Amino acid sequence: MKKNYILILFFSGIIILSLYYHLKKTIEKFKISTDKLYISYGNQLGNCLRSIISGLIIAEHFNLTPVIDADNSSKHSEKEEIIISQLFSKYISINVRKEACSKIKIIHSLLGTNYDLINEGRVINIEEGDICLNSNIYSIIPGNMSESEYIREKLFLYRTLDYPQLLLKTVEKFNKKYNLKECLGFHIRYMDNLNDTGKQKINTSLEIFIGKIKSYKNKTILLCSDSKEVLENKSILDCNNTIILADKYPDKIYQSFYEMMLLSCTKRIIGSTSSTFSYESAFIRGTDIELYEDKRWVLYELSKYIN
Repeated sequence: MKKNYILILFFSGIIILSLYYHLKKTIEKFKISTDKLYISYGNQLGNCLRSIISGLIIAEHFNLTPVIDADNSSKHSEKEEIIISQLFSKYISINVRKEACSKIKIIHSLLGTNYDLINEGRVINIEEGDICLNSNIYSIIPGNMSESEYIREKLFLYRTLDYPQLLLKTVEKFNKKYNLKECLGFHIRYMDNLNDTGKQKINTSLEIFIGKIKSYKNKTILLCSDSKEVLENKSILDCNNTIILADKYPDKIYQSFYEMMLLSCTKRIIGSTSSTFSYESAFIRGTDIELYEDKRWVLYELSKYIN
């Protein structure tokens, strides 16, 4: 019995140490220094947009100057860095000195990363020495701000970004050709999301999307996906609807953001649950979005928050 007790203590100690070092190595999304809030970003484009916008809202709420810390961000690829540098050019900073920064405290929801369209966590305060509990939370709301206020502020910030003129002109050309405001925009994230064991319970399967598409008759549907299998799916193409696909953008680096912009022009987005590509596409212009949650399609009317 005593030997078993010692073994339990030993292995418990190993687990605690492992958790400690994992937390220590975690990259903080937000750090404060005097009157500045340093914002780092990471992962794919939707996550980058989501975390930066949240950082800007937090900075405004606490009367801090936002600084996007490009050098200390975890870049998924060159694409994200180029697009972020363009859209948020007035906030970008390089050679940031991190040692002067402290961490901020975040209390996150029980659902976790990207499980919620609007709110994954709340900033309680920004006192010296606070700890960031979860750096994988991308949508963070100041503690006393309502979700309605947060949505309105987020929609406003998306209207102030520095969009490339070529991008805006190309989106408008496609929009006029297909009259996107009368189209449904489907985003089916398929390649990696269905293989994420942590999200298998909430990912929207291709079969559910096909059923949703077939529930419509004689509609024009803009179909966006990271999967060739989806874009060429016979069940989708042979339904009683007109399926259109995004064309190739002149600069391939902007292709994914171009498709997000096209989705934002549609009448309604039918998106992939837990996909920030779907989420942020809706926030760009305040487009209503449907997500499959708890075995049913749920409509979020973002359009009613447009000022």
